[in-house]
Amino acid sequence: MGIFDNLRDTLKHVKGGSPRGIQVCPKCGSREIRARITGGGGGWIFPASYECDACGYEGKIVLELEEGEDSVSP
Repeated sequence: MGIFDNLRDTLKHVKGGSPRGIQVCPKCGSREIRARITGGGGGWIFPASYECDACGYEGKIVLELEEGEDSVSP
């Protein structure tokens, strides 16, 4: 049932469940990144944009560190 477990976890995340890990900026690796909801649907129809306070990154992609990971190499 591995594929169904992964699908269930993904759907929970998409539905608005809490993120699995710590969100970091894909450009500089900073944890000072925040979601900015744009457009309609409150992030459900259109994905949120992210802004990094450290480097000024703006985009729709954010990285998540898994348990045990301390940092990201840009």
